[in-house]
Amino acid sequence: MKKILTFLTSDWHASRIFRVVTGAAAIVFALVKHDSLMGLAGGLLLLAGISNVGCGSGGCKTKKSS
Repeated sequence: MKKILTFLTSDWHASRIFRVVTGAAAIVFALVKHDSLMGLAGGLLLLAGISNVGCGSGGCKTKKSS
């Protein structure tokens, strides 16, 4: 549990915050306009921001080979 909490609360940067805010705004817009496709896109964007996956700023890290 501590490992998951550390993962969710660490490494927050502008790109990750932007994805979370944009995803939440898209979900609100989808609920107001009854647009399921926008809701799906907003949900995926929100999930990507919360879990920090994807190739945003710092989200696409690779291990250095020695």
